[in-house]
Amino acid sequence: MTLSGRTRLLAAVGAVVALTIAAPAQAGGSRATTGKPAVGQCRSLTLAQASASSNPTAPTGCSSAHNARVIAVRNLPKGVTYAQLNTRAKVSTMAVRLCYPAFRRALGRNDRVRNTSAYSYLYFVPTPKQRSSGAHWLRCDLALRHGGSLAKLPTDRKPALRKKVPNGVKRCLAGKHLLTTTCTSHHQYRAAGAVTIDIKKYPGRTKMVKIGRSRCPAIVTTDADYRFTWSGKTVWNVAGDHTLVCYNRNG
Repeated sequence: MTLSGRTRLLAAVGAVVALTIAAPAQAGGSRATTGKPAVGQCRSLTLAQASASSNPTAPTGCSSAHNARVIAVRNLPKGVTYAQLNTRAKVSTMAVRLCYPAFRRALGRNDRVRNTSAYSYLYFVPTPKQRSSGAHWLRCDLALRHGGSLAKLPTDRKPALRKKVPNGVKRCLAGKHLLTTTCTSHHQYRAAGAVTIDIKKYPGRTKMVKIGRSRCPAIVTTDADYRFTWSGKTVWNVAGDHTLVCYNRNG
């Protein structure tokens, strides 16, 4: 039996946020000066663009192929500024708070089903120039993970998931580092099912490994070789997504 303790990444290809962010102006500017995006905009992002803290690129028409779509543009809570969100962890926590509800709505179904898909989301903060003009929004994009890159979104319908999760968006694990990818790509492990863990506060890695060893054998069919992943600490505590996903070998 082999195990995986890799936590579920929030942002496809690991988008990071700058550790130091300039404070915004006191008064909010117009959409033109703050560069505020709009829900529904589509883009085709490169790996570098998807990994950046900000993304000022212009949207493209959604009728052409694209790998990201804006699902929410949320203002920071009253009294909160980007000057206060001065670490990666703080911005990541705020992104879970502001983006995860939109992510759930965009996909539909429940957390167990959503976590067996390769869908994820990206988040972007305004550029320093936009923040100096009063921007205090955070942009949330729907994306589909494809190993170290993003796959084209197969649909823009809402919700994206219906009764069955097709292979084109099903979550599989591939490569040396077992990155999330779609099951139509080469992979070593395939999501066999998921369970909700009835523990309110994130229990930590050691406890989750014990839970995975206990719960997954009843779900997987390759009981001699399986993997499992779980929601990360911030998603667990802030969004209340307490999901454990079990994977068959070469499913």
